[in-house]
Amino acid sequence: MIASLNADKELFMKLLIAQMQNQDPMEPMSNSDMMAQISQLATVESLNSLNASFSDILELARLGNGVDLVGKEVIYEQEGELHSGIVQSVVVRDGDIRLQIGEQQVELEDILTIS
Repeated sequence: MIASLNADKELFMKLLIAQMQNQDPMEPMSNSDMMAQISQLATVESLNSLNASFSDILELARLGNGVDLVGKEVIYEQEGELHSGIVQSVVVRDGDIRLQIGEQQVELEDILTIS
């Protein structure tokens, strides 16, 4: 996400510089036009930052949902078959949230019912 944002900034600056270098010297870009473009960049940066924050909040909510299942019996589906077991712990690897049920690690989305 950060690399993408930096690439977007660089692209914007390259376009702005190219626009300024190739503008008609008899009718240069006005200060207000330049400020409007810079303001648009700032708005996009703010929206990207807000989006990243919402993604973090969503991930924390999913983790909380998994933690709430520890000690509860669940029914889950794996490879088309139904299984049940008690959630022993929550495992997070590379942003992937899984529930430890016996010897199995089950994705949170595979839980069908909670007893």
